[in-house]
Amino acid sequence: VCFGGLIIAIVQFIRIMFNYIVSKMKAAENNPAVKVMICCVNCCLACLERFVKFVSKNAYIQCAIHGYSFCKSARTAMSLLLSNIMRLSAVTLVADFLLFLGCLAVTGGCVVIGFCYFTFTAKISAPYIVLALLAVIGFIIAKAFLNVYQTAIDTVFLCFCEDSDHNDGSDSRPYFMSDSL
Repeated sequence: VCFGGLIIAIVQFIRIMFNYIVSKMKAAENNPAVKVMICCVNCCLACLERFVKFVSKNAYIQCAIHGYSFCKSARTAMSLLLSNIMRLSAVTLVADFLLFLGCLAVTGGCVVIGFCYFTFTAKISAPYIVLALLAVIGFIIAKAFLNVYQTAIDTVFLCFCEDSDHNDGSDSRPYFMSDSL
């Protein structure tokens, strides 16, 4: 399991070192071609980092389900996800939208409760800065808590893909998942 974290740390280290070297270069200040190239390399490194985090998260789920090594879990998870790419995109789209709505609902609730408190109880005439800070803190906390649900959604989806891959719903190989899935 530590191998996935090591890979992420190495990619982040490469990205940090690249940005440090760029900050020390004098040629990047005046040459637009160098600026574009630096921006492209930085974008590619950021995409690589996100991809490695995605693979690691799904590999950890496979490690928890089967107890495989990290590399075997990553390969199994990616083959399952690639064979169910349309389902993955649908589940990801709906889940991200609903979790974002959840974050907005929690943030809105925090702001409304804070506004009522500061207007009626604390008698503050202009609580807008405090409400903005309350909104930011509420969003961060909501995002942290809803990240647990995102992991649960990913785990259930991988279990669903695994069940669909190994079983066909017949009497000899019935699905383990419920019929509503």
